[in-house]
Amino acid sequence: MATTAQILEAKSILDAMRVALPGPKVDVFQIGSASTPLNLASQQQRAFKLTWALEQLEKIENKSIAVIGAGLAGVAAATACLLQGAKRLAIYDRNHEPMAYQYGAAHRYIHPLIYRWPEERCGDTSTDFPILNWNEGTADEVRHTVLKEAERLLDLCYKTRNLDRDQLAELTRKQEAGEDGLAETSDEDFFHYRLGSDVRQIVPSGDQIQVLAEGRETAWVKHRRQYLPVGPPRNFRDRYDVVIAAVGFGLETEFEGVPFRSYWHQEVLSQPTIRGVWPRRWLVSGTGDGGLIDAVRLRLFDLDQKALTDVLLGRAPKTPPFKSLEDWSARMKEFHAELRKAEDRIRTRYPNPAAQNANRDPMSHMIEGEYDNLRKAHKHVFDNLMKFLKSYERTDTIVYLCGRQSAPYELGASAFQRFLTYLLRSYCGLRYRSGEWSLAESPRHGQPYVVSFSRPNTENVKLPREQLEVDEIVVRHGADSALGALFGPTVVTAARANPERIAFDNSLWTAKLDEGWTRRLKDRTTERPASPSSRSRKKS
Repeated sequence: MATTAQILEAKSILDAMRVALPGPKVDVFQIGSASTPLNLASQQQRAFKLTWALEQLEKIENKSIAVIGAGLAGVAAATACLLQGAKRLAIYDRNHEPMAYQYGAAHRYIHPLIYRWPEERCGDTSTDFPILNWNEGTADEVRHTVLKEAERLLDLCYKTRNLDRDQLAELTRKQEAGEDGLAETSDEDFFHYRLGSDVRQIVPSGDQIQVLAEGRETAWVKHRRQYLPVGPPRNFRDRYDVVIAAVGFGLETEFEGVPFRSYWHQEVLSQPTIRGVWPRRWLVSGTGDGGLIDAVRLRLFDLDQKALTDVLLGRAPKTPPFKSLEDWSARMKEFHAELRKAEDRIRTRYPNPAAQNANRDPMSHMIEGEYDNLRKAHKHVFDNLMKFLKSYERTDTIVYLCGRQSAPYELGASAFQRFLTYLLRSYCGLRYRSGEWSLAESPRHGQPYVVSFSRPNTENVKLPREQLEVDEIVVRHGADSALGALFGPTVVTAARANPERIAFDNSLWTAKLDEGWTRRLKDRTTERPASPSSRSRKKS
């Protein structure tokens, strides 16, 4: 039985994640669409926190649940609900693959805790969740690890319910083919992957919530060992007790006249320039993590992101200049302690998004000043970082990073990426332009972009716009709200006004959660011999 403290904690989680729909309160929740930090590990943590809170107050067992979004958060939430005994569960996603954004993204290196650098334990290379754990690696490798384990746990759910997934899949296939003498639906199949389905509306309907979607019935294809949309297009009008919107980051904001470049899709940023203008001139717009990461990739050649991460964590690779440095770990530990103090000073001065947005210029200069002071106090550390980075510096690119503030640093980006940007500004020729920009003219094929910048207006003097010619543009202005597309702008405004904040401790998991729930969840992942199914008994 849950304690009073656990009930209060669960209530606070549900209140923070509940979608503010008009009318009576219903069980529709969102995972992290307006929260920070926003990355794979924190989204997975939010998913588990939500399902824990639902189990404490709503009791998942015998509930019908819809999960909108088959990214990591959606897969985690769905798997936890199934292991807790959900009566019926469906995952909706417009893509034909779960975790579709990470599919084939071998160019994106994922480390579960690096966004918390330089905090202690930020170097842990694997997650510590009760289920669906993964190690550092490429986004594609993380996806493969999570989905393989999710499939194993789903198989276990079928076995503990005495159901044959392959047999039910064949029944679904025959139903979709319209073969005679078959019932319209199988009540026994408690799980549906509605991949390739577009959710059009979520409507409260009495004590339940109706999900209206258009797509194709998805079936388990035995020889592919995969769920695939195999049926004809149809409209779904299903009712659920709980709806979880795990719609995640959304797609990046597009900029008129600039080709769309998804953060997750394979691209040429890391490859050498082989034709056209040399060195090739790039503009990277945006000083959040996405923009800073891509600016780094454009300035460092043959970049091993794991080696770079290890160096800043204090794990010296066996390459110059670290080959003969036996004290690198100790020096970086001391440096991390000083950097944490600097981060605390900055966040004390600018404690929340409102203060940060209102003071962009002084905040960015304070961050830069703190790094300058650290550079003077830890000359040995910076000298070796300089030697390491200079050995990777590219000569085939000129990179202009662009942001709204007068220096390229904001607290919305992780300390790791901010500090790395400072190093590249100091040693590897990364350039910076501040101000709003627009295309002065649409380029003809093979011609450069002419970008026009507004310049800071000091002492009420109107300055002429600065123009810059570049060959490529990468826009990293964040994502268009997927939550807004689903529920409308009012819901997004409410979520941003009161974003859910994760209470972090020294691990990804949360000590406040009921350990009994964690044990039960782990216990259900242990396979046991299944008793004969009722279907088998009927056949015999």
